[in-house]
This record gives sequence, structure tokens and C-alpha cells, in this order.
Amino acid sequence: MNNQEITEFREMLYYGMDNIIFNIAGTVFQINSGWENDVHSILVYRIIKKSSTEGSEVYEEIFDSNDSRAEENIKRFFDEPIFDGKTFWEVEQEIEWVDD
Repeated sequence: MNNQEITEFREMLYYGMDNIIFNIAGTVFQINSGWENDVHSILVYRIIKKSSTEGSEVYEEIFDSNDSRAEENIKRFFDEPIFDGKTFWEVEQEIEWVDD
């Protein structure tokens, strides 16, 4: 990601957006963020695809953060090692956006 993309991504997290989906090294992640009752929340899921015979996906919650201060919440998201032991900053160059 370049600086402009990181700024846009940070704004999506701040103002709230459901279903931000991206791929890192073959693993698909989904972020839902937003405001409710003056509390900012960020939820991150790892999407695990079951075999075609089972026919669905499993959403494993890997990060859940709520804070009345959105900037603190976003900083926590960027700095926590939630992507297989790595932080956002360690994987941001590997992110590939997935269209719904």
C-alpha cells in the first residue's frame, strides 16, 4: 500500500465500513468497523473455506476491539500481531483487495 491507500484505509476504519475483504498470502480476512452508541469497534475475521462438499465458509474472529476513541482503536488494530503473528505494518505490502 502506498501512503494514499493507507490514508483511505484508515478513513474506512474510522467512519465505519462492513465487509472490507482482503487476501494475505492465500488467507482471506474480513474487517467490519463502525460506531454504535459513541463506541468505535473493529472486528477482524479469518475466512476459512470448507471443502466443496460442505459448501460454506467459517468466520474465525481474530480481533475484536472497542473504544470510545477511534484513533486509539485504529492504532491498536495496526499494532497488534493479528495476522498470523504479524502486525498490519508487517503485512501491508502483501495485501491484495478482494472484490465482493
